[in-house]
Amino acid sequence: MTLAVIGVIADLTIPTMMASYQKSVYETSFRTAYSDFVQATKRYMLSKDNKLVNNMGDIDNVMSDYCEIYNCVEICASGDREDCGHPDFGYNISGKETYSMGGPPWRYIQLSNGMAMGFYLTGNNDNCEGSNFTKDTEDIGCLWVKIDTNALEGPNKLGYDQYKFGVHREGPFVEGTPGSFYDDISEYCTMSKNLDQDTNGRACGGRILLKGGIDYL
Repeated sequence: MTLAVIGVIADLTIPTMMASYQKSVYETSFRTAYSDFVQATKRYMLSKDNKLVNNMGDIDNVMSDYCEIYNCVEICASGDREDCGHPDFGYNISGKETYSMGGPPWRYIQLSNGMAMGFYLTGNNDNCEGSNFTKDTEDIGCLWVKIDTNALEGPNKLGYDQYKFGVHREGPFVEGTPGSFYDDISEYCTMSKNLDQDTNGRACGGRILLKGGIDYL
């Protein structure tokens, strides 16, 4: 009888403990990615005299600069699509087929810490114009960034191990924070919708910061 009770208690508590542990892993990984991205972007901006205007015209150059800052292990530039995976379905890392983080014009780097980053210029030119990311009616958006915190491992979903970031003229930001393009966390990071959807999940990084942790899984 005692063993049966213990078994029931274990059946009830172990899944909850595992779920709680997994959420803590996702949250810790996000915070590491966020901190590293902020520091890397500050270094990038410092190398451009803190002026992103006229310095964002070539995605491969931008990606190479970040690659140097992060000490990345592999880079998938626009001319390397054959080596970096199917042009419509993400990229390969050292010949290992992975998943889609988005097709062209996204470009990718693999980091030495096991993370992967995708880059996408938001503006129509190197002045960060035409990005639909505005402040006081002025286009200021320069770069979208997507970070997968464990690259070759699953689940490869926004809000779990993938998060959206960005860079505007004033510096780095996390999607879901006030003023970002997807700043409505009730719409773009919510349990009431499937986080596998294209837009839902984009604000989860900001939601973690605003709520003090993962409250949507």
